[in-house]
Amino acid sequence: MAASLSAEAKVADILSPVVGIPADNLLQNPDRNLVDDLGLDSLGAVRLLVNLEKEFAVKVPADRLTELFSIRSIASVLDELARQRDDSLRSS
Repeated sequence: MAASLSAEAKVADILSPVVGIPADNLLQNPDRNLVDDLGLDSLGAVRLLVNLEKEFAVKVPADRLTELFSIRSIASVLDELARQRDDSLRSS
């Protein structure tokens, strides 16, 4: 499922201070690899994950972490998790 542009923009805003690249530049190619292309290290990855979970009000399960390799992939997973959360709240 495709990620929303607003989710990609939020991810870029959160990632920007972690990797030291302006969010606008990050959004020019949201498929760049966080580690190989943007230089994200393990500490930065933890910071990013904590901030993403706060911003999107979701918990990323450990088995989904390998799917978080680019801005687009992160936004897609977060959109999916937010939809699942909202669906479960509506059905309860």
